[in-house]
Amino acid sequence: MKVAFFHFSKYKAQQKKLEMLREENARRRAEIEAREKETNYEPVKAEVRRLRKLYNDHLIAKLANK
Repeated sequence: MKVAFFHFSKYKAQQKKLEMLREENARRRAEIEAREKETNYEPVKAEVRRLRKLYNDHLIAKLANK
């Protein structure tokens, strides 16, 4: 009976440790995602390139009409 109780308490301790690790992983994952949103300039870069192309096309059209 003592052996079974020992294994059960060891199992519960491991289960608690696993849950704590999962919570820590979720917290760190959220921090990483927040940091990536702060430093990810790809959407801005794509919009700038799109606007630059529109402006260049507009300038070319203006020059062609002269």
